[in-house]
Amino acid sequence: MGKPIGETMTSKTNIESYLEKCEAILCWADEKDRGFDTEFVESVADQLEAGRDPSEKQMAAIDNIIDKFHIEV
Repeated sequence: MGKPIGETMTSKTNIESYLEKCEAILCWADEKDRGFDTEFVESVADQLEAGRDPSEKQMAAIDNIIDKFHIEV
């Protein structure tokens, strides 16, 4: 059963924000064939595109990747 109204983890805007972050990571990874394993990021992006909320840990992991590698969004 889904989450009650008002208890969704992300708004449409937040989902779009994380989709943009995933796309930025994937573009960064493709540049100069960095050898970065994109499987996790692709999985989260697919989940977001399907309209499903990511977990708090998934969002934190995306943010950590952005911060660690200084990826511009």
